[in-house]
Amino acid sequence: MDKEYYSSRLHVKLLDTTRVSDVLDFLIRNRNCFEIYEEPKPKDYYTIDYQSRVLNVEAATFNDSFYMRYYLSPLYNKNIIGTVSFKKYQHNNCTTMLVGYKIDKNFQRQGYAYETLSLLIPRIFFTGEATRLEALVDATNTPSINLLKKLGFIHHSDDIAFRNIGRGNTLHHLYSLESPISVKDMHQ
Repeated sequence: MDKEYYSSRLHVKLLDTTRVSDVLDFLIRNRNCFEIYEEPKPKDYYTIDYQSRVLNVEAATFNDSFYMRYYLSPLYNKNIIGTVSFKKYQHNNCTTMLVGYKIDKNFQRQGYAYETLSLLIPRIFFTGEATRLEALVDATNTPSINLLKKLGFIHHSDDIAFRNIGRGNTLHHLYSLESPISVKDMHQ
């Protein structure tokens, strides 16, 4: 995977600590919107120091493709309007990546997550970074569920989990997408 991409409307890239203030601004601006779907944060989460450490870890883990977080900015400016992340793990003898995404409250439902994921997912499969993608979604988060379905993710009704998020222990459903590229295809 490359460190940056362009779509018709977005600049999608990894960031380093030179942009930590922009990252923190994005998180603080959307805190109330994001926290209802996320696990509780450490006390120092909304600080320059904490987010600098996060950006340093993200840079270090990118090279082994263990964890990748891309930041989204419109082509016309550098404001961060979202993130898309992939975390790799082994599951049932296949390489799986857990997908996550956040879109600024003022830019939601405008197709930015779909645009970014449509750009990155084929690259993940083609490069062999993963053979399966998974997303664990709050059962009440209809926009996220609709996004995953539009991307071709399949709901696994028997795979559920309860996660401690901003509203307490909440039911989450598993969605997955298998690579359309077989090992045979990759070796031709």
